[in-house]
Amino acid sequence: MTSRILLNYGICLMSVGIITLLVWFLPSFSTPAAPILFTLAVLVTSLYAGLGPGLTATLLGVFLNSYLFVEPPYSFKILPVSDSLRLVVFATVAMTISYLSDARRRAEEAHRRALNQQLDQALAEVKILSGLLPICAWCKKIRDDKNNWSQIEVYIKEHSEASFTHGVCPECSAKAMPPKVQKTESLREPHSRSR
Repeated sequence: MTSRILLNYGICLMSVGIITLLVWFLPSFSTPAAPILFTLAVLVTSLYAGLGPGLTATLLGVFLNSYLFVEPPYSFKILPVSDSLRLVVFATVAMTISYLSDARRRAEEAHRRALNQQLDQALAEVKILSGLLPICAWCKKIRDDKNNWSQIEVYIKEHSEASFTHGVCPECSAKAMPPKVQKTESLREPHSRSR
């Protein structure tokens, strides 16, 4: 946790430092462009590090703009209206970016938690039969963990989402039903038995 916080504020200091050096050493970036570039530092910090570092980048941007890049440099003299307005707009936009970035991050995290909860719930509801089932070779009953024997239909219904319907296969029908009943049954079948 502490290393993550240090990393987040390191991102803040690095992005503000890069923009400061860029404005400081490149004469093509004049004083009016500095707040726009510091907004970029706040955006990067907010997206990757969160609200706290984003607001810290905003405060550092206001401080560095007013101290280094507004005439006269290296002083906190009362600023002209245009420079003051530029810094106020920068601070407002930067804080809005930080807040919206944090709100997006929280919404994504809430969505991720909801999906994980749904997945956990779905996994809890899944019942899968696996492994070896001890089954009686004669009556086909299954022995459960408590050494109780139950019919295969009951066991599967209790340990899975499956349910059963019953019918009689042709082999069992031939063995169990008298020939007269078999003849009546064959007349009821819509398809012919000729092969």
